[in-house]
Amino acid sequence: MGVSADPTGLDTNNYIKIRNIDLFNGHDKNLLMRFTKDTWLDTIYADGADWEEGIAYYNNNYNAHVDSVTLNNNGRYGFMWNGANADSLILNNIVADGNTRYGIMLSGANAIINNAEVDGLFLYDIYDNCNNHTLSNLLVDGKDVSTFPALNLHGGINNINITDLRIDNCGDGYGIWSHQLMSDCPTNVTITREGIYNHTGTDVQIDCGDVQFIDFSWSGSPYEALIHEKTTLIHNGVVLIFKR
Repeated sequence: MGVSADPTGLDTNNYIKIRNIDLFNGHDKNLLMRFTKDTWLDTIYADGADWEEGIAYYNNNYNAHVDSVTLNNNGRYGFMWNGANADSLILNNIVADGNTRYGIMLSGANAIINNAEVDGLFLYDIYDNCNNHTLSNLLVDGKDVSTFPALNLHGGINNINITDLRIDNCGDGYGIWSHQLMSDCPTNVTITREGIYNHTGTDVQIDCGDVQFIDFSWSGSPYEALIHEKTTLIHNGVVLIFKR
């Protein structure tokens, strides 16, 4: 069920509302939002887009609220908040499974995401605009990470706070990968609580970036994984690794 009342923060006299729809087998995307301001999507099921997304906010979107969406078996991402001139997203209660690459892709700015059970998270600074994101209560369960990591931090993303992230049963590959795009690396990334479980590949690989882990655990050796760039590991208030 979606939310019972219109969300706050929208222009209530002039906004777009899309509720209670099922979308199947779009040739490119199942639902495309572009050049929008003040939109509310609620209780949407989007399945089987041939080439790309279940729901795509694709450039020039401002102030979007998305509640209670299920996005399965789409050809690229389940949900995309994309790039240039994309600003201010609130996304609550998303389930995404069976998508070819990731359940959620962020390359725009200022996203707040809460309660997500998805097949991977991709933060991608392709437009120099992927910054100021807060993500909480996240589960990535059963994703094949041999090609696409469970959490992919790519390029100059900045000011990213991730809380209560659980990566479970994701096979052979990277659980978390932080790496550069051109010459830009992630900065000011903090991952707090939960961890990586039942994983046979590399749990954490920091090729470059400024990444801090607070009370976040994994089974592999953190001392091997966290030898690159600016990495901090804190557990129960004790700094175990501080590399600058």
